Amino acid sequence: MDIIINFIAAHPIELLAALVNFIWIYFEYKASVWLWPVGVILPIFYAYLSWNAHFIGNIVINVYYFVTSLWGWYLWLRKGKAESDAEGIGNIPVKTLSISILTGIPLTAGMYFMFRNYSSLPWADGLATAISFIGMIWMARKYRQHWLCWIIANLISPFVFFRGGDPVSATVYFINAIAAIAGWFNWSRMMRKQQNLQTDLS
Repeated sequence: MDIIINFIAAHPIELLAALVNFIWIYFEYKASVWLWPVGVILPIFYAYLSWNAHFIGNIVINVYYFVTSLWGWYLWLRKGKAESDAEGIGNIPVKTLSISILTGIPLTAGMYFMFRNYSSLPWADGLATAISFIGMIWMARKYRQHWLCWIIANLISPFVFFRGGDPVSATVYFINAIAAIAGWFNWSRMMRKQQNLQTDLS
């Protein structure tokens, strides 16, 4: 019991951030609009933790998350008058995917050179940052492929946090990667269900 109490006392912010993170993942898994208000709070914790872990790219990511969470919240509330949480999920258009890839490559390179003197793992930092930037836009648009961005980014991030001496956040990101795989399958299921419903109605 003392070990648990000491661990909690040593990592209060990390554990609180983990709790908020899992609430956010749950709402995202359900395609619930409530993911966005939680998403406004969550970046505040991880920007602080990323600073301590010298994960500079993740600080940038979390500032971006804060802004795009407000934007995504607005978009989903606006659409919510005409659709349920599960409605509107779809595949990313080929044109949007092409633009995202063409943007992501130079963005990754730019992030690497920006972070190489400040980050503990600049290549991982830059790649995770670029992928996360794209993933948030895709999520706001309800493209189910945003989960693929989270799978990749959440498999990269644990290495940076472990190297920065934050095993709690590293573990959280690894769990997030597993949750992202489940989220991909759940959004795919919900999308097929909506398509079948629309076919039946027509």
